[in-house]
Amino acid sequence: MEDPVNAFLGLIQPGNHELLEVWAQALAEVGGIYATMGLDGRTALAAGTATVVRTILDGNALNEASAARYVTPPPYRDQPTGEFLLATLSVSARVSQWLDTQTPDKALAREAGLRLRAVLADATAMIVRLREQHLGISHLLQHLGTLFSRPGSARATFSHAAERIALDLNVDLCFFATLDEESVRLYAAHPSPRSLDLPLGDAVPRAELPWLDYVEPELGWQRSLHVGDSGLEGRLAAAGFLRMLAFPLMAAGRLVGLVAVASRTSTFRPRIAEPLRAAAPLIATALAQVRQAGALEQAEAALTEVFDNAPTMMCALDRLGRVVRTSRRFRDELGLPDDCLGMPLQWLVHPAWMERFNSLWARIRAENSVDQARVDLITAHGTRLAVSLEARWLRDELGEPAVCMLGLWNVAALVAREKAQSARIDELTAFAHQVAHDLKAPLRTVAGFTGVLEDELPADVSEDVRNAVDRIRAAAERGDAMIEGILRFARSGGVGKSQPVRVQLLLDNVREALAADLQATEADVRIVRDDAQLLGDVAALTTLLTNLVGNALRYRSAARPQVDVAITALSPGWATLSVKDNGMGIAASDTGRIFELFQRAPSDRPGTGVGLAIVRRVARAHGGDVEVISTPGVGSMFSVRLPTA
Repeated sequence: MEDPVNAFLGLIQPGNHELLEVWAQALAEVGGIYATMGLDGRTALAAGTATVVRTILDGNALNEASAARYVTPPPYRDQPTGEFLLATLSVSARVSQWLDTQTPDKALAREAGLRLRAVLADATAMIVRLREQHLGISHLLQHLGTLFSRPGSARATFSHAAERIALDLNVDLCFFATLDEESVRLYAAHPSPRSLDLPLGDAVPRAELPWLDYVEPELGWQRSLHVGDSGLEGRLAAAGFLRMLAFPLMAAGRLVGLVAVASRTSTFRPRIAEPLRAAAPLIATALAQVRQAGALEQAEAALTEVFDNAPTMMCALDRLGRVVRTSRRFRDELGLPDDCLGMPLQWLVHPAWMERFNSLWARIRAENSVDQARVDLITAHGTRLAVSLEARWLRDELGEPAVCMLGLWNVAALVAREKAQSARIDELTAFAHQVAHDLKAPLRTVAGFTGVLEDELPADVSEDVRNAVDRIRAAAERGDAMIEGILRFARSGGVGKSQPVRVQLLLDNVREALAADLQATEADVRIVRDDAQLLGDVAALTTLLTNLVGNALRYRSAARPQVDVAITALSPGWATLSVKDNGMGIAASDTGRIFELFQRAPSDRPGTGVGLAIVRRVARAHGGDVEVISTPGVGSMFSVRLPTA
């Protein structure tokens, strides 16, 4: 028979919205980083933690890998322990009170609350222990980072690093070895290799260490040492060591060396592997730099300088999405220390964006490059940082993706620059608007008197005179049309409040605005795809779509116009609004200029060259852009990149 307390605790589910509301409110009462991450961040964090608690309640132990999610990434790395403990107590108390309201059986609710508090207490104890341990690891990494950044003898630097690791981990020996395709060579160690009869630079055939080809970076390799073993292991055993723990050093997806510790006892102290695992990426980078002599070292230094002096945030990821290099701007914007190498980028993502980021990373893994993807990160202070991201894969000598280079732009800064630019454009637009109004009056006078002149011409006037009057009238009409176009272009610059917008609403507005043209041409305008809601100003987006559909009707071929409108979701936060027609099409030589003001493809159809300029202006005002693919005689497809709700 099922335990009634366990059955009642089935209410603890990440999908229980009432529970998550209580949980998030408990976090809000603590303040600190929980206040800065916002309601959606607290709710997402509550859902994630409820998932962990649910796992424990189902009989599964909390492993350190799961607990590390609350230890290493910002903002937890800088969170005071007291604040974290207060959050646990607040959640424990509020959720227990909530459980008491879910059943009239007070004894059952009390027992369930006790069991929940016990689970939270055990998990909290593990996380606090890991945080204290991680603090020690951070100090080790900071010391190693300082060592490796100093000029001087590389071998002496690595000897000092081996000494620091040996002292911090309380082991009898720490050493570094370099690898090539055929051999393993001891590079530096503490104590001195010669004092242990381990000469520096002696080559050990790689074939004597077959485990190197199978060891996993996250797990390392550990074994007992025995006198009579071959190669390096035999030498260590002969020197009195009984056990060895080694981690491979990977740089740019390649095995360049190993870091190892050895003990004169048969066992290591608990959790000795974590510091070595955390330090491995930093040591690998330093060892790779040592092995790259001459020009390659200069290239590495230049790359570091480029990263640190880059005006944008930059970082590089390995194939598993872990950070292998960052720019100074990246670390400063997120409040990260210099020891963030090896950290999964996922840990820097705001909780509310985690699901969308996982989809984005899958897309980055599948494609060679990704442009202008939106993702929200979380700083060490718990604040939300919206960025626009571009990704490019660098490939190894086999053509396989090895390192993913990311460029990130602070969306808030981009918006501020765009507003400043828009303000300058608005000043010019206001000037053009005023000039256009001032020009309308004399053009109307010219057009009016031209009409009078045409009416008053005697019947026997020469054909040349009549042609001259016709040209005056035509010029006045063209001037009036151009001025009207300037006014329409000026009016298109204003974008009001953004809100979620369905394409059906926009198309309904378009059908109303173009009712006469749609009826006259018997056009079939339809929605063929609707993946997402757009985010923008309804009036501006209606103008954009009206111009695109209107062009499809104006530049139709002999066939009945067929216009397909679609919203296709792209990366998280973005979609494409496309308008495809079966019209005249545009020559390839003209597609690059048709979005400029007063520029048109050659045509006998009426137009001023303003409509597509307005389309581009509205798209860019929403942070997007527009492009066209067209085949003369077949039709065109205009694609507008726009944000989504």
